[in-house]
Amino acid sequence: MLIANGTVIAVCNGEKLSLYRNQGDEFALNLAPLAVGEVETQNKSSGVRHRNTAANPDAQQLEEDGFAAGVAGILSGMFLANEFEHLVVIAAPRTLGELRKRYHSRMLPAIQAEIAKDLTGHALPNLLALLDAERG
Repeated sequence: MLIANGTVIAVCNGEKLSLYRNQGDEFALNLAPLAVGEVETQNKSSGVRHRNTAANPDAQQLEEDGFAAGVAGILSGMFLANEFEHLVVIAAPRTLGELRKRYHSRMLPAIQAEIAKDLTGHALPNLLALLDAERG
């Protein structure tokens, strides 16, 4: 996987989002952090108590899913505002599934890669090592 100059890399789980832009080229990544505003959660529970089953996730899971919906909204908004042409998403597996449901359809061709790993607590060198490994 080659990551072109200007590609945005989103790293998230159900609680945290970090964004980077590759200011290097395909062969020498140079990730610069991007400012991330507050992520507005969507699809919050209506306040009704649910039992924790597969059909009725608990409040924590609903919050995480709502956060993922907010992240998808941010990424879709950035794409529609021409803030990037290419996107790489690194997300916890469940979060990645929620993101996929909520991306704007016009943004789908911009997604260069999706990596199902939770790297939100990792330092930038670990992120670079993962991306280098993915490049082969």
